[in-house]
Amino acid sequence: MRILSLFFSADRNYIAVVEESKKGLKLIHVNSTENGIDLFSAKDELLNKGIDEFQNLLKSLPEKIEQLVITLPAEHVLVSKFPGNENIAMNDLRKLVDLEIKQNFPQFNYNDFTSSVIPLLPGIDKKQMLMGIIIPKEIYAVCKRLLEPINLPIKNVEISQLNTHSAFIYNYPESSDKSVAFFGIKKRFIDISVIKGKKPLYYNLVSYKDDETICDICHSEFTRIVSEYVEKLDLVYFFGYSLTKEILDKAKQELSTSVEYIGRLNAFRMMTAGISERERYYCSRTAHIYPPCIGACIQPFHRRIKLV
Repeated sequence: MRILSLFFSADRNYIAVVEESKKGLKLIHVNSTENGIDLFSAKDELLNKGIDEFQNLLKSLPEKIEQLVITLPAEHVLVSKFPGNENIAMNDLRKLVDLEIKQNFPQFNYNDFTSSVIPLLPGIDKKQMLMGIIIPKEIYAVCKRLLEPINLPIKNVEISQLNTHSAFIYNYPESSDKSVAFFGIKKRFIDISVIKGKKPLYYNLVSYKDDETICDICHSEFTRIVSEYVEKLDLVYFFGYSLTKEILDKAKQELSTSVEYIGRLNAFRMMTAGISERERYYCSRTAHIYPPCIGACIQPFHRRIKLV
């Protein structure tokens, strides 16, 4: 089966076509645009250069694609945490999500969003929490309009950090049962999350003003995680289109005494590839950008409660 994965990142749009087989995942196409698309304004700018470029790339995709999956940046989605457990009644869960919507988007109502909830592992204080992922239906409508040239139904829409978890678990099977923190470095935002034994434990989204403050924020988040959520982190991985060697080197310098390994996340580590040498070189340079895009092609590892 061939899967088309589209990551609508804030800087540009990333495209991958992945083929499933008994031997695992095979990368058969990879590309990106020079311009990004703001999904909130795209419906009003259908002559925008970025949209034209994106749709032209879609016309040159490989044949026999059967599925389409989409990854959204956290900036396009409301991700919130609230007390609760996975056994909560569905009606009570809807009320909690509705309350989150009213507090964050008072001009909208529950029916303007597609919502789902993921149970989180309890932290050191043993409190049980739920993570709500609330996506405006307007985003779905814009995506469908942008993707008219390929005429494929959208199988799944997910946020970048959760797809990154899937990419890690697939590509690092020897480490997937450990406690792992992920820092997604993007323009103006840092996505932070932790998994423990393949299950989600922590999530946060933090804004920053300049590159000089990134490592300070990461250090602060690291300290918070090991004091409130898990006694020890085994591994820390950095990824994202705004990640630089300087940021990674500084993070290693500041955190290396507290964790056994800090590194750049490689989205293609355990994949085979049927691509050109030019594309292979591109993948080697952008392996830390594609975890959300590749993770979208993998069956999710986290339990999800979908709200209709």
